[in-house]
Amino acid sequence: MQERIDYKNLNFQSAREILGGKNIVFTGRGFLVRGELMRLARQAGANVDSLVTKKCDILIVGEKPGSKLRKAKVLGCDIITISDFKDILEGKIKKEQIEIDDTLNIDLGNEEMIGINILRKNITLFISNDAARERIIRSIKLNGGTIVNNIDENTDILVYQPSSQVNEVLEMAKDLNIEVFTLGEFNKRLIINK
Repeated sequence: MQERIDYKNLNFQSAREILGGKNIVFTGRGFLVRGELMRLARQAGANVDSLVTKKCDILIVGEKPGSKLRKAKVLGCDIITISDFKDILEGKIKKEQIEIDDTLNIDLGNEEMIGINILRKNITLFISNDAARERIIRSIKLNGGTIVNNIDENTDILVYQPSSQVNEVLEMAKDLNIEVFTLGEFNKRLIINK
């Protein structure tokens, strides 16, 4: 990010009206190093965390955000861009002008792929590898999905590892109009959509 900040133009009094007392987290690259961004946020009265949790009020998103963005969307955190943060610090945005967007459409990579929205979806797993199964369970929970053990009319998605033992289950899923993905395909396309 090529933006610069003029420290003489910072208006912490104005910034406190928006950020004061808020729990904020940064993700992605900003116009300054992360430590300096955190220091400025604290000077504006914010409480700065490094992890997105239920306590997070605002996620500030820079270039190339990571998994914090997905988690913030799942938890319903307010999301603003790093440019908005800079404008808040410089007093260019007042409290009544701030446009916080919890569905901010930020590129998460792989634009050509269609993402899978698993928020509030019931997902059945047929994965024999325990380590892979545990990783995918964590991803599903992080993205707001629910693991179900049985395949029935309440199942939305089936994720499986290809094997001869899974053919009967795939037929059942097809009959129930359940979305079916291999483990590899599911991992590549797993994003939260707007």
